[in-house]
Amino acid sequence: MAKEQKSIELRRIDANENKWTEGFKFGASAVKSLAAVFMTMMIMDGLRDIVLNSPEHIDALGRFVERIRLGEGLGYLIAGGLGIAYTRERNGKKRLISQKARLQKELESKDPHRSSSGLNDDGTLPGEEE
Repeated sequence: MAKEQKSIELRRIDANENKWTEGFKFGASAVKSLAAVFMTMMIMDGLRDIVLNSPEHIDALGRFVERIRLGEGLGYLIAGGLGIAYTRERNGKKRLISQKARLQKELESKDPHRSSSGLNDDGTLPGEEE
């Protein structure tokens, strides 16, 4: 029964890990899509005035292109996304390690040949009489 319980717990941990992996893949796709939409909106907003074809608007477009720093904004966006992803991944790993330690302690507590289990050599609790 202990092996079945261990197997069930390991499958549960694997399923949880797969859930997080798929979540991170979805998150990465969402961040990429949002970045593309954001950049397109910025460019279209700057180009909107050019439709009127007046010299003032062309000059405004020139100033817009001169002042905009797409690389800087994109860098902040990527850094923020990576920071969030790293934090979530690290917390997930910590949680899995603590789950593994709890399961290992539970399994080892029933082993009579481990001094940390608190059992006698024959597998009985100290003070129990047969």
